[in-house]
Amino acid sequence: MRFPERSNGQAFVASYKLLDQFRDADQSLRNREKEKDYPALEHIVLDVGREALRENGDWLSMHRERKLRLDDLLG
Repeated sequence: MRFPERSNGQAFVASYKLLDQFRDADQSLRNREKEKDYPALEHIVLDVGREALRENGDWLSMHRERKLRLDDLLG
């Protein structure tokens, strides 16, 4: 299957920023778990969930802007 090239690297850069955010959240979760700081754990999980939903919305918007072509589906 062929994927159309992106006109810029913004989505690529955003993916790496999101990866960094998730790594930071993972470390924070591990630290708060050791401290048994459950309210902080809940806050971190909610923040990560919101960010994941935001990213998913961005991905959907980006792919809706692209016209679907039959040869893209058939390869």
